[in-house]
Amino acid sequence: MGRQPDPKQVAGYEGRMINCLDLFETKWLSQGYLFLTGDNITVADLWAACEIEQPRMAGFDATLKYPNIAAWMQRVKAYFNPYYEEGHVIVNKIIKNNEEKQKQAKSKL
Repeated sequence: MGRQPDPKQVAGYEGRMINCLDLFETKWLSQGYLFLTGDNITVADLWAACEIEQPRMAGFDATLKYPNIAAWMQRVKAYFNPYYEEGHVIVNKIIKNNEEKQKQAKSKL
């Protein structure tokens, strides 16, 4: 904690994440089904949605780049709410806090 990340290492992780998201968008979510394994939601949808939430804490929102992921995420959230949002309270607080820090840093420039 407190160390700056190695830019090469971060770029490598980001590249692998993008590759996975590209596959998720084009292979899993472009088959014409509402959810990952068909038209019925499963725990796989919930698990995947929770994983896709995580990079938002670092400022990367997959739903902004991937329309299939965005639509699918909305369906997953709608199905599991209010529990989905309740389970992501801390994640959303971290995201909000990071966004506020970025705004403050930009205003100082």
